[in-house]
Amino acid sequence: MPEITGSVHHINVSVSDLERSRDWYQGLFGLQELARVSDQAGAWSKVILRHPSGLLFGLTMHVMNDSKPFSEWLCGFDHVALTVESSEAVRLWSARLKELGIDASEIKTTPLGSLITFRDPDSIQFELFAPH
Repeated sequence: MPEITGSVHHINVSVSDLERSRDWYQGLFGLQELARVSDQAGAWSKVILRHPSGLLFGLTMHVMNDSKPFSEWLCGFDHVALTVESSEAVRLWSARLKELGIDASEIKTTPLGSLITFRDPDSIQFELFAPH
């Protein structure tokens, strides 16, 4: 069987407002805009952002998007967990989210590590996770 490396190349999420989401993701994660693309038929537009680590974030606005908030209760995507260095980094992220006015969970401890969860402007859930 071919192997995967275990690292993530990019994350792409569908959003209801491209500019609002771009500003939110850039402000939170310190991302740099790399490109804007769209299909020739005008069915979607995308902004590609890069984190200093190299991780890419694609934000795609589809014309057919009904702008309903995301729900992990439906089949499909549930959340993305981004790894951070330590439990201390989770604490620092918690403070940063609070500073930016982004609602987040309390810091939780699991058998695998500590984490916080929060949602983007379209209610897509993210997790910042520090493995033990």
